[in-house]
Amino acid sequence: MKVFSFPKFQRILKGRHFYIISKYGVRVSGEVISLSLLENTRKKSQKLGITVSRKYGKANKRNHFKRIVREAFRLNKARLPLAQLVVFPLEKAKYKKLKLQSLAEELVCLLYTSDAADDKARV
Repeated sequence: MKVFSFPKFQRILKGRHFYIISKYGVRVSGEVISLSLLENTRKKSQKLGITVSRKYGKANKRNHFKRIVREAFRLNKARLPLAQLVVFPLEKAKYKKLKLQSLAEELVCLLYTSDAADDKARV
């Protein structure tokens, strides 16, 4: 059961880490989410950070988005590259009903389409 856990060391918690990933990472956008990706060469694990502004909606809507992104990340960790990710919702996402399966597919698809741009994001 520990395979599908989401421990604290896999989360991006500090503001400066969000800033570094946003500044030096590769930005990729899909239908519902946009993400900044920075390859994690030193540590052999994936990290996830989620940021949702108040413009997205009320607290329950923001928390629902974060919950679905965390679940998609947690269930697809084995398919994801070793990288640090910061996920942002797109403006049009707040008008769509988010489903776990579609968001998980988009997350994996965006990460594999960004492989060509990963050379630029190495640290």
